[in-house]
Amino acid sequence: MRKQLCPLMPGWVSLALSIVFGFVGGLCGCGLPGEVLSADDDSGVEGVGWLGAAAETAAGTQAARLSVSPAELRFQARCPGTSESRTLQLRSTGAAAVRVLTLWVRGSAFRLVRPPVLPLELAPGEQVELTVRFTAPTGSGAAPTGSLVINSTDASRPSVSVPLSGSVLPVQFSIRPATLDFGLQRIGLPRVRYVELRNTSSCSVQVGGLEMSGSLADAVLMGDEGPEPFRPGESRTVDVVCLCNERGTIDARAQYFSTLRQPLGTLRVLGTCRP
Repeated sequence: MRKQLCPLMPGWVSLALSIVFGFVGGLCGCGLPGEVLSADDDSGVEGVGWLGAAAETAAGTQAARLSVSPAELRFQARCPGTSESRTLQLRSTGAAAVRVLTLWVRGSAFRLVRPPVLPLELAPGEQVELTVRFTAPTGSGAAPTGSLVINSTDASRPSVSVPLSGSVLPVQFSIRPATLDFGLQRIGLPRVRYVELRNTSSCSVQVGGLEMSGSLADAVLMGDEGPEPFRPGESRTVDVVCLCNERGTIDARAQYFSTLRQPLGTLRVLGTCRP
């Protein structure tokens, strides 16, 4: 009985040969099957592919052609934390079938939604849609950009990079007045003043936190702004109570944050505590 030689090969040798030559597996009857690869980490790069992609790209068919439309995806400006999805079409325009080998999305704000199992073969005239989702980041910074990289057996254009771009609507919040001066304040006697919180942006804003700092900050008590998000243009009045427990000078700051930990605004509170 004739013995197969492939099982005696070390794994790395078989893999190297199959990638470089693309036919050793067929000769030995134990070549590497197609396998879906994936990568998704904090680097902002994710994708799917096939282990034989390198060999098949090198041996791309001259008659295979892949059309990608549109050539660029531009997403509308979004409120922080919200998403939008857009599609693009891959179409086989050549005389022979074309195979899509790998799909990679670069940019942490973009994701490929339900990617197809690869390799994906498209017969002449056949097409498939890909969906890319943009999620507006919550931090400040430059407008998000990225790309969708498509590798196929189209010998004339084996790799296509589709630029991705989006923008984030700013969150704007005002506190009026920005400074409250309680003046001379007797220890043990509370005094109440009021401030207005207003959402001046085009996005709904949910106040999620308040941090107090500064000298005698514990003498300042901030009222509740309510559990509901601030609609665009909405304002609410919040009471501020000054209650001195010791002698000293008040110079405190109340910093508001959204539920997404975005800084919304700061109120400065002044006063002098006396017996």
